[in-house]
Amino acid sequence: LMTGHSTATITNNIDKIRQMIGSQVQDTHQKIGGLDIIVEIDESLFGRVKYHRGKPVKGVWVIGGVERTHDRRIF
Repeated sequence: LMTGHSTATITNNIDKIRQMIGSQVQDTHQKIGGLDIIVEIDESLFGRVKYHRGKPVKGVWVIGGVERTHDRRIF
C-alpha cells in the first residue's frame, strides 16, 4: 500500500472512524429539511470486481443526504 501501513491497520482505523461517526449520528437528534428546504439524497453501491472483469461482487449500499442551505446539514 502507498500509505506504508498494513491492510489490517487501515481496516481497523476505518472501522474506528465508522463507529465514531455512527455514535455522533445517533447522539444528534437534529432534523434536516423542512418547509421550503430542499434535501438532496443519494445512494451508492460500493463493491469491487475481481480482476476488473465480470459482475461486481457483493457490496455495501451507502445512503446520505445534505440540505441545500448555508448550514449544509448532512445525514
